[in-house]
Amino acid sequence: MMNSFDPSLQIDSVSSPKEALVKIKSNEYDCIVSDYSMPAINGIQLAERIRKESNIPFILYTGRGNEEVAERAFRIGIDDYVRKELEPAHYQVLVRRIRAVVEGYQDEINIHEREEELSLMIEDSIDTRVVNEL
Repeated sequence: MMNSFDPSLQIDSVSSPKEALVKIKSNEYDCIVSDYSMPAINGIQLAERIRKESNIPFILYTGRGNEEVAERAFRIGIDDYVRKELEPAHYQVLVRRIRAVVEGYQDEINIHEREEELSLMIEDSIDTRVVNEL
């Protein structure tokens, strides 16, 4: 359904949190979208497990959530919280939110990489100046 709103999305679906954890270890993903209500663990617990090893963007997508669930989700570092709606058009909102969190995450990575490059350039500059002054 979401592909009809953005055909460029590549979606890999799983049927359990356990399967999600296995796939995340062996594949690279740009974002995880998880329901809150699942067997064995809920979406927040899944996010906590994933956060121990990765900062991959995580969206909690649920029809059973409430303010308390949303607050707990954001407290543990979930990037966004989207309520399921009956109208299929809400998938367009979900697609936009996925794009937004992925772009934000990629921007953070780019900024961090640029900061590291600048830091190395400054260190090299200081080292060169010290050697030249000796």
